[in-house]
Amino acid sequence: FTYSDTLLNVTFTNTSTDAVSYLWYFGDEAIILPPPFGGDTSVSPIHTYASYGTYNVTLITYNACGATDTLVLPITLVCPGTYPVANFSYLANGLTVDFTNNSTDVTTFAWFFGDSDIFPFMPGDTVTQNPSHTYLIDGTYTANLIVYNECGSDTFALQITVVGTSILNNQANNFSVNCFPNPTSKYLTINIDNLNNETAVISLINSFGKEIISFKYNKENSIFNLENFSKGVYTFRVQTNTRQS
Repeated sequence: FTYSDTLLNVTFTNTSTDAVSYLWYFGDEAIILPPPFGGDTSVSPIHTYASYGTYNVTLITYNACGATDTLVLPITLVCPGTYPVANFSYLANGLTVDFTNNSTDVTTFAWFFGDSDIFPFMPGDTVTQNPSHTYLIDGTYTANLIVYNECGSDTFALQITVVGTSILNNQANNFSVNCFPNPTSKYLTINIDNLNNETAVISLINSFGKEIISFKYNKENSIFNLENFSKGVYTFRVQTNTRQS
């Protein structure tokens, strides 16, 4: 067989002889299934690929006597444009890091800041081109930026070390925060001891370090409704004019 391509659309021309039926596999199948569950039985099919690259295309032919012949031919689809190049720089100030996206030829992007246990399965920040991210504790994190365009994708990673006053473990705050029940899918009770008549602000922070919501706490107990929030791991930050936990 021969083929011709227009971007990701490929037209295959069957030049086989003495065959009565055909079976095509285009090299992008997640699972190769035998007929009648898999394969294309067209004589000269047209196939659309999801991305550019090299694929091993298989054509199996059958004749009237039951004999078969197989041809495997690699084809390469080249993007006519420019592939994206991922790159970023950063500036750390305590636990807060300002990222600058220096990538080129980019249509969309996704940031991963390295403090989520389920990277890369959780979607990263795909909205903010130059995000600012606050880590919860001191440490070294691997930040990843994945960029995309019509030609493909590219990934750039840097290790970032942050040092500051830990949001999760500030030993100088002299007050303690208890949340129960934990985990929960509905209501969460927050209890703050030794607040000493100070007005506290409680902030809910997601796994990317982004503040989702904040409210004033001026009672010994407060009930927080989590029904409208997505499932995941969240952290509460408690701040007064002089202390933080």
